[in-house]
Amino acid sequence: MNYRFIKINETREVAIDNLIINATKDYKEFDAIINIRMSTSDVAGGASEVMVYGTVIKFIDMYYQES
Repeated sequence: MNYRFIKINETREVAIDNLIINATKDYKEFDAIINIRMSTSDVAGGASEVMVYGTVIKFIDMYYQES
């Protein structure tokens, strides 16, 4: 396997972990992260960038009624 391929995959895993860590810090009571997108691109001189983003959601009970 190509060393560059291995490093990009490791970086993707770290980026996903960071997404989860940041969501946990910013939105303490979220239920899920949906629609996770990942983008990898070559920048210059053999360097690459990895971008990961998603949508944090909180489920609500639409049928909840206060007494």
